[in-house]
Amino acid sequence: MHRSRVKSKLSICFFLFLFPVLSIVLSDESFAQEAPTEKVKKKDPALDQYYVANAAFNRKLYPVAAGQFESFLEKHPKHPKADLASQGLALSLYALKQYDKAMPQLEELLAKEEIDSTISRER
Repeated sequence: MHRSRVKSKLSICFFLFLFPVLSIVLSDESFAQEAPTEKVKKKDPALDQYYVANAAFNRKLYPVAAGQFESFLEKHPKHPKADLASQGLALSLYALKQYDKAMPQLEELLAKEEIDSTISRER
């Protein structure tokens, strides 16, 4: 019985000694984990409108899609998705059988030297 009491007192003393030392060591800045330095991408509000237009097009809601694509292009003509929005507008107008509006849109898009790589000039 005496031996177990000594062990428990030793473990308590060890804990009482070790705890303050550990708290000092762990609070030291050299041991602190650094926050990741990766850039957090900020949300692009223009993409919301593009995605709404794209979703409407995929659901064959061509009047909604055409309006959203047109609005997107008016507000963000230099956006990285502008070529895709232009294609979406042209295809929406084509699906609405508004060929007189769709063809100039397609011609303007295809006349560019560089367009989005997902747009096929052959089709």
